[in-house]
Amino acid sequence: MAHITLTPEVRAVLETCTFDGHEVRMPKMERKLYEEINKVLTNAGGEWKRGRQAHVFKEDPREKLGLVLDTGRSIDEQKLYQAFYTPSSLVNLVVDETRGGRLDGVRVLEPSAGAGAIADVLRDRGAEVVCVELNTEAVAVLLAKGHHVIEGDFLQQTVSDLGGPFDCVVMNPPFTRDQDILHVRQAYAMLNPGGNLGAIMSPGWTDVSRTATRTTFRNWVTNHEGRSITKIPEGTFKESGTNIRTVLLTLTKPAN
Repeated sequence: MAHITLTPEVRAVLETCTFDGHEVRMPKMERKLYEEINKVLTNAGGEWKRGRQAHVFKEDPREKLGLVLDTGRSIDEQKLYQAFYTPSSLVNLVVDETRGGRLDGVRVLEPSAGAGAIADVLRDRGAEVVCVELNTEAVAVLLAKGHHVIEGDFLQQTVSDLGGPFDCVVMNPPFTRDQDILHVRQAYAMLNPGGNLGAIMSPGWTDVSRTATRTTFRNWVTNHEGRSITKIPEGTFKESGTNIRTVLLTLTKPAN
């Protein structure tokens, strides 16, 4: 999906949709217009259910769709926040590769925590997890799960904002505009000496590139002792709706 600017035709249809709890039903229309409306409803979190002949939402959709009408813009929130669910099998692999699986009592940072796919596994393995998340709806989910959450943009946080340095970071940051590189550098600076970092990243920086940010980061990683770069099998994120290619970067901060 993508961000959409509402046309008068799309707006007119949205204003005549009927609401039944968490379900939204559209009037009949020609195919092209239907496809535009379907994009708007999907962006807002609706899923088409043929058996119900409706788009079904996890919560009451009226407030969110009202905001769409007020702003004239439909935002693809998953794309905006790069909120791709991390399979638990991959989280366990990252933990094993990052810290040998030992997390009992370890203070762990999870930047851009989303709905807690990584944080849940970290906590189950005994870690004391601090989550950072920008998306208000995701923050609510994390809090409902009982996680310690700092709401805001991770790149704007300081070590003191998060309560001090960490022994470990496990992360699946957003990738667009090299945000994963910026997140990794920020998170690494928040590690205690001897601390470990495991990050799921786009592989773009591993290739020869003229982009200054990627070149600088690649050189930084190359000069880092004990680094590990592992290609994650294609299709790992298929269940979260994307076939994006990824690599796992692990680093250990020097003890002195």
